[in-house]
Amino acid sequence: MVGYRRRAAAALIAAALALTSAVAWPEEAAVWKQRAEGNRAGAELDWWSTGRSSSLSWAVTAQLEVIEHLHFTLDIPFTYLDWEIDGGSGGSGGENSQFAFGNPTLGLHWAKVLDKMLGYFYGGFVSAPTQVGESPIGADEIAFDATTHTARRFAIQSRAFLNYNRFFSEYAFAGAHGGVELRLGPGLYSRMDITMIIAIPLSRTAPGSGFMLQALGELEGRADFGLGAGGRFQAALYEYEPIDDDIVQTALEPYVVYWPDRGFYARVGFLVALDNVLGPGFDKDKVRTVTTALGGSW
Repeated sequence: MVGYRRRAAAALIAAALALTSAVAWPEEAAVWKQRAEGNRAGAELDWWSTGRSSSLSWAVTAQLEVIEHLHFTLDIPFTYLDWEIDGGSGGSGGENSQFAFGNPTLGLHWAKVLDKMLGYFYGGFVSAPTQVGESPIGADEIAFDATTHTARRFAIQSRAFLNYNRFFSEYAFAGAHGGVELRLGPGLYSRMDITMIIAIPLSRTAPGSGFMLQALGELEGRADFGLGAGGRFQAALYEYEPIDDDIVQTALEPYVVYWPDRGFYARVGFLVALDNVLGPGFDKDKVRTVTTALGGSW
């Protein structure tokens, strides 16, 4: 009789533990897919407007799983700038506009979910330059387009120096990145990503090679059907181009998102630079950018 009671108690305890586990973690949690996995294609758009300028940047993006866990990525950026020219004292001002093609980026990364709570990824990428200044190394002189450079510079600033390699002139870029995604609970996710970039000068007018470091952290709540909201903190360090002796630029981006397991996805954010030289974002002419990502996944 005692043995029977012990077996019954053990069975009840096991059933209770199983029920608790099922409530806390639905069965499908074991097969969740992190953002760095799977196939998708879409576009990203960033719009930053001040009293005297308006910058619109966009990029065609894709992530394709070549073989299990190995993904190919593509990023083709463009930008358009409309700005007012100050004629100075007694001078004649006016308006100017410029379209510019950015630096295409190709990448490969490995991404895998370890269990119902943790996924990771790591990989590398290269960015090919599309604008080189005068006296390129190992080539004849090429005229430097100042207005194109201005448009690209505004595009860089609109993202608070994140993804600097998209538009920076006179350099080729090679980078490595890695990160983790945590499923903290049903519908609650955290992502952390670190990127290291080497800038290789292609012009004698370029100041020299440089090293860049970017760090991202996100916390996102999202319902099972895909609708949610979150916030991103980012920091960008550029040791070879100090601005007012400050080589780190930080920004905060709250956002809303619709990102189901597959099908149409959308993300809209509001990026605000936090510190000098691009911030504080709510001061006049400082960086506060509307960010958008649209596309489809399968």
